[in-house]
Amino acid sequence: MDALKQFSTAVQVFFAGLADKFPLPDPIIVAVLFALLCLISLASMRLLTVLGAVLLAAVASYLSVVSNVALPLLALCAAIGSLIISIDGIMSRRREADQRRDFEHMRNSIQNLEFALERKLLQSLNPQPRGSSDKEANSDLTSSAP
Repeated sequence: MDALKQFSTAVQVFFAGLADKFPLPDPIIVAVLFALLCLISLASMRLLTVLGAVLLAAVASYLSVVSNVALPLLALCAAIGSLIISIDGIMSRRREADQRRDFEHMRNSIQNLEFALERKLLQSLNPQPRGSSDKEANSDLTSSAP
């Protein structure tokens, strides 16, 4: 129990030292950072990503204005979490677009191969050269008749 009390005292001293070194930010700066985090989250164009990032940005903004010793660290973590969620949403959107483009490319390639195989099959079924006409083929048949 005594060790726990010593640990909690050490943590309080650490955070008190941080609070002395890093004063509370100006509310205008907090509002600008909140707006910036929200705009970055909108780039992902996914509703859940935007909502999660905006919620974390709001938590970060609120915690950075409140004057508690441990809250600036939590605010920094929330702001970084908001940024990570936004970047992940943007990256997943790009991955999805790349996969869709690759799928379309493969589908077109398969379609071209099917057309080439069909054309080859039709040419093998019709061995008659393209230059000869049907009349010449019919005259050959009638001249060979007894």
